[in-house]
Amino acid sequence: MCINPSTPVPILEILASDYDTTIRREVGLHPNISVAILEMLGGDKDMDVRYFVAHKPNMPIPMLNKLAEDEHWDTRREVAANPSTTVSILKNLANDENEDVRYEVARNLNRPASVKT
Repeated sequence: MCINPSTPVPILEILASDYDTTIRREVGLHPNISVAILEMLGGDKDMDVRYFVAHKPNMPIPMLNKLAEDEHWDTRREVAANPSTTVSILKNLANDENEDVRYEVARNLNRPASVKT
């Protein structure tokens, strides 16, 4: 399934609340989702939904901060790879228990030289 790229934002807002996890995941992959939808999906109960939105460059910093503490390492890895992730979040993720998360911190262009990975 793939949601049409020209789907209007009001329809995406409705679909973002769908009971079907697959639909919410697809909304998370949509190129034109709004910040409000990102915030909603960033707090989704399904880990895959959170994973799909954690890499979005327009994800609000407070939500990136929350997702950086997600229980699932792959969501934290996506935050570490996000070009909008702040230095302070990257510093915290540089000490993550998962090596894939630390690897993405090292690859992130926002990482200051002082952050050892």
